[in-house]
Amino acid sequence: SSGINAEYGDLTAYYTELAIADKRYRDAMLVKCHSRCSRSTLSESNHVYFLSLVNAEKCTRKCMKNIFGEPLQLPLWVIKDFKSREPYSFLQYSYYKTERLAAALEAARVHLKYNPDSDMMQKNVRYYSSVAEDISLPHEQLDSSETFKLGMQKYSGGEYSISTHLFNLSLSLYMTEIGRCKTLCETGFDQYINRKIPNLEDTNTFYEQFVKLYHTVMECRYKCVYKFDKKIESTEDYL
Repeated sequence: SSGINAEYGDLTAYYTELAIADKRYRDAMLVKCHSRCSRSTLSESNHVYFLSLVNAEKCTRKCMKNIFGEPLQLPLWVIKDFKSREPYSFLQYSYYKTERLAAALEAARVHLKYNPDSDMMQKNVRYYSSVAEDISLPHEQLDSSETFKLGMQKYSGGEYSISTHLFNLSLSLYMTEIGRCKTLCETGFDQYINRKIPNLEDTNTFYEQFVKLYHTVMECRYKCVYKFDKKIESTEDYL
């Protein structure tokens, strides 16, 4: 029975790792496609922001289809689960069943980071920390806030050269994260329920479409700064 559990644990971990890697690659390609399409369509539309958004969206969908084929878009429940890092919940348990406790600890930490109110994952992290050697096997690259906090630790310890490097890196990561977030705000790909590309030939609803799309994009871009700044709880002003 334990052998069967271990076998299924290995398979679950293997396919979950593949899914996480695939989603990470897909997101990277979406940002790349839309960034390239935004640059090319801006000049074509004579700097008309609304037209550039629509044309960039069409271009992005074509670009993604050329890379991945059908289906173009992921189900919303899949997008939601990946945003909340739900796959790491399955991953940590699979590692546990196969006695890879150090890896289970790191996977549990990732899930807890995005679900801080999860009592179950808090207990799991405490348990893994008590029985596993903390050898630091990060499943995700440190983000700007984590890098900043690490820099603060080094600074407090008098390691100023290392802290300077970490502070510079955290600012660079922060700008990359903000830029990526704002880029994704401009594309309806995978982001909004039943969102369709506006019909530029429908003059009766053109203004309504413009206001709705512009408001959606601007609201999303505004939230980008708060999205990343709110992770910093140890300082009053991160920047």
